[in-house]
Formats: sequence, C-alpha cells, structure tokens
Amino acid sequence: MNKRLLAPAMLVPLILVSFLGGYLAGRPDYTLGDYQGQGIRIELYLYKNSKLVYIDYDDPATKWFLMNIVEFMAGDINGGMTSTSGTSYDYPVQNNRPGYVFVSYDTNYNYTYSMYALPSSYEAGQISSGGLTYDDTSKAVTLSASINIQVGGNITGVGLYGGYGPTLFFYDPLPTPLSVSPGDVVTVVYKIVVP
Repeated sequence: MNKRLLAPAMLVPLILVSFLGGYLAGRPDYTLGDYQGQGIRIELYLYKNSKLVYIDYDDPATKWFLMNIVEFMAGDINGGMTSTSGTSYDYPVQNNRPGYVFVSYDTNYNYTYSMYALPSSYEAGQISSGGLTYDDTSKAVTLSASINIQVGGNITGVGLYGGYGPTLFFYDPLPTPLSVSPGDVVTVVYKIVVP
C-alpha cells in the first residue's frame, strides 16, 4: 500500500472530529437541544362502521384555528376572523356554541391555509357529550363525532368547524376517496396534542 496516500486518508477523520467538536463546544449554554418535532400536533383518525380506515398524524390546520387560540390570550387586539359564510367577525364572547365534524363529497374543495367556507356537498355530526375528552398525561384533547350517512358517495376529505361564526378549523383531503352509502356510520376523531 502506498504510504503517501495512507497519511492523508487518516487525517480526514481527525479533521472531521476536530471540526464537530469545535462546533459543539462553541454552542451557547442556553441551547438545550435541536428541534425534534415537539410542537403542537393535530392528529386525525377516520372510522367507517367502527373500522379504522385512515390516520394522519400531521393534519393541516387553518389560519382561523390559530386566530381563535389567540382570541383567548389577546382578544383585545385580535380581529378579522372569517366565518364559514365569509363574513368577518371580532371578539367572540360567551361562545358556548357547538362544534361539528364533517365529511366532504365536493371534488373541487381543496385545502388552503386561508380557506373558510364549507364544501358544497357535505354531511356533518355534532360533537356532543362524550365527544370531548382530555388526557392530562399526554397533554391532549380529543374531539370526535359520528355521522350517520344519509346521502352517501365518495368522501374526498374531512374537517372540523364550529364555535362563533361558525369557523372552519381543520380540513384534511383524503389521498383516496372513501366510498360510503346511506346507513354507514363515519366517525371523525381529531386529537390535538401540545408539547
């Protein structure tokens, strides 16, 4: 073996170790660790006739979901929320209004961060007693409701709306439409987990 090539090859690992050691030693003491997905997470579970048919561990929220969170923290400066009918509203006080999960049959209803209107064709179920649970151990709240399918068709997505307005909070397009018929029961479960 050529000794001239061996020496530079042995130096490369030493240079890398020295560089990484210097980088890590130079980090500020207040840096506790790198971000590892420890943020708020919205999970979606979809059941058809009590059988789990879809899971999304990273369901997309809308702008209005965030604005309603802010409403409880800084409501005096939080304005310009949009209801599902497109009207603007500010400062919802004494909300006490129901929430709903829904399934969409609308093939032209696509997720965008600023979407606010409900689909042109959907069926909904009200979140009622038993549909709201808190898990203090995992720091999560679960919102769920079942929809007794009346119309049927191909479900192209599911979502959650409610509160003052009412307001659209979540919508998740399904990668493959789910076929349902009148008499089927679809249960939509949203789990909100905080770090």
